[in-house]
Amino acid sequence: MQYILAKQRLMPKIISSKLSSNNKKLNHRTDYFRIKEYIDNFLNGNNQNRFIVMPGLRGVGKTTILLQLYEYLIKNDVPNSDILYFDVSELKSFYDVNILDVITNFIENIHQTTMVELNKPIFLLIDEVHFDKNWALTGKIVYDNNNNIFMIFTGLSAIELQIHADAIRRMEKEPIFPCTFPEYLFLKQNIHFPKEMSFALQDLILNGNVDLAITNERKIQESMINLDNDPDIEFKKFLTQHSFPFSLKMQDFQIHERLWYFNI
Repeated sequence: MQYILAKQRLMPKIISSKLSSNNKKLNHRTDYFRIKEYIDNFLNGNNQNRFIVMPGLRGVGKTTILLQLYEYLIKNDVPNSDILYFDVSELKSFYDVNILDVITNFIENIHQTTMVELNKPIFLLIDEVHFDKNWALTGKIVYDNNNNIFMIFTGLSAIELQIHADAIRRMEKEPIFPCTFPEYLFLKQNIHFPKEMSFALQDLILNGNVDLAITNERKIQESMINLDNDPDIEFKKFLTQHSFPFSLKMQDFQIHERLWYFNI
């Protein structure tokens, strides 16, 4: 309970420090909006897709997305007491407990009820679940016991190897990949690419329609005027160093060291 209460108390400071850089709010990746839609549906009464799993490499921004979703819930008047965020790697460094222990403790002591009898919506945002080998079974148990519990679990890509058949039928997998070049430009310099560019290219290839592609190319050229570097050089930097969001605030040598560390 001390761990849970400390997390609840510190979340505003964690949100403030992790989601801002140079006093500016971090932009949202495309993945954020896709996963936010599950939350919106749940808030509107749809309780089918309420176990979301976000696998991905280290450094692709899973934790940032999770914290941005926490902030979104608070802004939508969900009480802090109805949201539980924690990092399982941190949890394991302090206590010899598992994810289910924490969830059970949270419901029994904060909400004064049992998991089965809980009669209000709550949100569980749990990071680095691969540190608990039984995370998938835990998700299945929570999912089956109460329709009022919405869960998002993040972990390394390898967590997919730990998913058994009973759990996979209940969860929605939303893998998080390294950035695309348009995402990189948006995160770094707030440069927007047209959302319909992908469709325009498909239409060009499949149907020979050049008009929409030309229109979107002109929009991209107008956006790239605001780029503070030669586009070719910036694209090379993206390919070699900056496809991971964590790298945007680092020097080149720091990025290479961090990527090396992530992959050993």
